[in-house]
Amino acid sequence: MNAGVTKEELTVFLADINEYISAEERETVLQELEKGTEPEEVYIFARKIWLPKAEEKLRVKFPELYSEKEKEEGAARILPWRTMKENIDYFWGPECKQRYNGMISLSKAVQALNDFEKLKNKFEDSGDPLLDLARYKDLLLIPGYSGKLYWMVERLYWKGEYERAKEGFEFFLLPENGDGFTKGAAHFFLGRMAIERPYEKTWYPSAELAQEGALDHLLRVNQFPTCLTYISYSYIFAARAYSELRFPKQALALIMVDVPSIDWKFMKYRRHWDGADYCLELGDETNFVRHLVESYRHCERNEEFFKDRIADYDISKEFWNNCATNFFTPYDLFSAIDKAMTGEEPFPQEELFYEAVTHKWPDINSIPEAIATNRVLNNNIFSLPERK
Repeated sequence: MNAGVTKEELTVFLADINEYISAEERETVLQELEKGTEPEEVYIFARKIWLPKAEEKLRVKFPELYSEKEKEEGAARILPWRTMKENIDYFWGPECKQRYNGMISLSKAVQALNDFEKLKNKFEDSGDPLLDLARYKDLLLIPGYSGKLYWMVERLYWKGEYERAKEGFEFFLLPENGDGFTKGAAHFFLGRMAIERPYEKTWYPSAELAQEGALDHLLRVNQFPTCLTYISYSYIFAARAYSELRFPKQALALIMVDVPSIDWKFMKYRRHWDGADYCLELGDETNFVRHLVESYRHCERNEEFFKDRIADYDISKEFWNNCATNFFTPYDLFSAIDKAMTGEEPFPQEELFYEAVTHKWPDINSIPEAIATNRVLNNNIFSLPERK
């Protein structure tokens, strides 16, 4: 139940639900308070009065949010009523008070629900630059709505509406958003856009700043319970950014991190394929070959595809064969990470880099099959490291 309701908070609650109860009912509740009844008990009493009346009024206020089928079944969709009914204690509970430095106003929540259709229309209007999304931040306070809005924004990215997508993803980084999936995914796509597009088409004044900006987002993705495939790619894209900034040791360390995503086999191929490039940057022909062979072992491509890649390099068949039979071990992975962490040369986003490469991911064979094989459930559900 909702422990810790104070008299002051109860007064705010009563003002909040004023339109849903009659003057007589309000007076009854206040009389309970005057009798010396504990505020929490009065809150529970008021809640019992409020709930039946609220559903009726919310149905009238938001008729479009109730499907015909669910009307027949006597059950509301998640949109306003179940959100209010099932999360009323959440809105007024200690977790919310701690996260948002105060209670979430029910009237504010109702207004946010009223704005949902407006925001949905804005996302669908390709001519709207989406520069005023912060005014809709209260929608992020309502459980479930961050996810509903997120997929509208990701769709903008896949449609190539990058400037609008940027505004949308930044919306999910507002402090009101307590949804880790959408916050982590927003960091991923903001970083991805910064590194994939020519900097002239990004919001950064130079190519170097675009790479550093990408790192600031990509190296944060692992901190959130978001899609494991996004996290896997965040390491790969961050490695590319370090390579562009001429820090191949850091790039090589990042691609050594093994995230147990549903696309694990493809990611293994992709990581070692990129690792070969970073080894060439370091002048390490031995591990160039070893990375290519490791990539080949996890890919459906034929051997000729890989041999074509080394056609321009003066590598003897004997050297190739010697390296190719010397497979990677955990020692090699940790060694690459250690080399990047013990260097004396400063590099961008050092703290985030250290957190990313030392993040302890479970082995792909140790995670539940439902998580490993179901793309919808393949999210970072593992215990996240504590951060200051």
